[in-house]
Amino acid sequence: ESSFNEIRQFSGDVSHELKTPLTVIRGEIEIALRGKRDAEEYRRTLESVLEEAGKLTNIIEDLLLLSRIDTLGRSITMREVELDSVVMAAYEDSMTFLSGKKLNISIRRLDETRVTGEPGLLKRAFVNLLHNAIKYTPDGGSVEIELFPGDAAGEAEHKGPCFKIRDSGIGIPQRHLSYIFNRFYRVSTSRSSKDGGKGLGLTIVKRILDLHGARIRVESRKGQGTVFYVFFP
Repeated sequence: ESSFNEIRQFSGDVSHELKTPLTVIRGEIEIALRGKRDAEEYRRTLESVLEEAGKLTNIIEDLLLLSRIDTLGRSITMREVELDSVVMAAYEDSMTFLSGKKLNISIRRLDETRVTGEPGLLKRAFVNLLHNAIKYTPDGGSVEIELFPGDAAGEAEHKGPCFKIRDSGIGIPQRHLSYIFNRFYRVSTSRSSKDGGKGLGLTIVKRILDLHGARIRVESRKGQGTVFYVFFP
């Protein structure tokens, strides 16, 4: 019963997420067709339609990735991975998402670490966590990354590798922390629409880490920043 309820909820959520940009696209086109427009007005319409089409593409790509992870599961080929190299590649890729923001992003510790995994998926998980930190940290703030091979800070009983990312951003209210990995869950609708969030980024992170037998833990307070810990076996 729980599974069927989750499927119904997910179907409703997907329909809503796809309907919103499609409604905007249809509205823009209908307005443009009501009468003659000059070239600049048509250009603005096309730019708006292109932006909404991009949102649709991103949603579909994320859903396809989730489907791939759910369907293939353990059949995804795992191998020994240099986790520090994967973290560095994710860090370098994420620099393109700063978009003029003035943040102090630093790697405080990056020890040589090996795990068994799929490097492309692991990189996607780290990129998503970095994007979240960048997106929700105001100008002048900081984002810090650490990778420990063992005896990880933050959980004394864990002896395996740990990835840690801390930001000084807007934080997450306590009542939302248990839901942030749910598909399409948003802490704030207005905040997500402003920053382009789809509510799938952390879901993808959780699915990828589950596949690798890793755990993720979050500590956050509204207005005081957020820390994500990823504990690898």
